[in-house]
Amino acid sequence: MLIVMTGLPGTGKTMLAEAIGMALPAAVVSVDPVEQALWRAGLPRTTSVGIAAYGVVAAVAEQQLRMGHPVIADAVNAAPAAREVWQALAEGYGCELRVLEVVCSDEDLHRARVEQRNAAAEQAARHEQTRREQGRPTVTTGLAPVVTWAQIQRARKAYQTWPLDRLVLDSAADFEQNVKTSLRMLTA
Repeated sequence: MLIVMTGLPGTGKTMLAEAIGMALPAAVVSVDPVEQALWRAGLPRTTSVGIAAYGVVAAVAEQQLRMGHPVIADAVNAAPAAREVWQALAEGYGCELRVLEVVCSDEDLHRARVEQRNAAAEQAARHEQTRREQGRPTVTTGLAPVVTWAQIQRARKAYQTWPLDRLVLDSAADFEQNVKTSLRMLTA
């Protein structure tokens, strides 16, 4: 089974993907940490680096599917090209494609999450810079890319829902209930 998470940044896709991955179990492959690793390696914050991160995650997902493991692909997945990759992988490996779209109906909560994530990422970047200046190794991983609220608002206007059947989960609702609802759909 290939499970694809989709939704705007900061809606809670990754937390949900990780909880589902632990419960099933399934490999969770996320674009954000790959993109961050590419930035830390000195690549610029450009669209082409973001596309490369999707490519790396798709390659890891393909390897897991080839070995027969269920996979959760965790990314915004707003672009038709990204969606086509996941559809082609599922078809190529003869596995079910399930789409979980995560939204946040509470705009204040969504914005607060984004701002909290950005503050944590900035603090970690400062810590990493200090370690570099001291000649100490840097090992910061797993930070979400800094995306402004204004960027999310622009993305919201351009965002199109998947034309496939999908389960829509509202992250303003109870987290555990969202996990249970997802697992019921995925194991039915």
